[in-house]
Amino acid sequence: MKKKLIRLIAIAAGLLILFVTTDPQKLPSFVLILPFVAFFVFIFFSTKWLALRRTSIQSRATRLAILCASLPTLLAVLMSLGQLTVKDVATTVVLFVLSYFYIARNALNTEPR
Repeated sequence: MKKKLIRLIAIAAGLLILFVTTDPQKLPSFVLILPFVAFFVFIFFSTKWLALRRTSIQSRATRLAILCASLPTLLAVLMSLGQLTVKDVATTVVLFVLSYFYIARNALNTEPR
């Protein structure tokens, strides 16, 4: 448990250092993707850590963490591109709610009884 917490703190510190020390105008384009990847990984591990505290089912926690990390990451990408509108947020939220229910229903059908 401590190892996971240390990993989360390291990712958060790395993100903070990246945001404070870099100028996006002077970076190569492939480096501009790193904050989004680190943001996704940070939210993924945080959500998975919290989900595993409530349930012991690893696959369910992973599915929940992927969905919970994907939504803010996608919204952050759209916002950074200047393409985030209320319609985009509503569409994305509806898409993720439908995905959650589809994955939850599919998981119930595939779990051993």
